[in-house]
Amino acid sequence: MSIGIYYFSGTGNSLFIAKELKKRLPDCSLVPVVHVLRNGRIETAADVFGIVFPIKGTKTEKTGRYHHMGITAEDIAHQK
Repeated sequence: MSIGIYYFSGTGNSLFIAKELKKRLPDCSLVPVVHVLRNGRIETAADVFGIVFPIKGTKTEKTGRYHHMGITAEDIAHQK
C-alpha cells in the first residue's frame, strides 16, 4: 500500500512531523503542498494520503486552511 503525505510547513515543525511519519510508514512519500498548488490540482497515485499542516492553539493558521488556498475536495483526484 503506497502512502502520500502532503505537508505545509512555514517554520519547519510540520516538515519534522512529516519526516517522522515517513520513517515509520512503509512505502511513504512526502510532497510539499506549495509544489502541488502550482498545478492547481492535487493528483496522487497513492492508495492512502494524509495532510500535515501547522496549528496554533486549537485553530489552523490561515495558510494551513486549504480552502483559503483555493483547494476544494474536487481538486483532489485519485489517479490509478
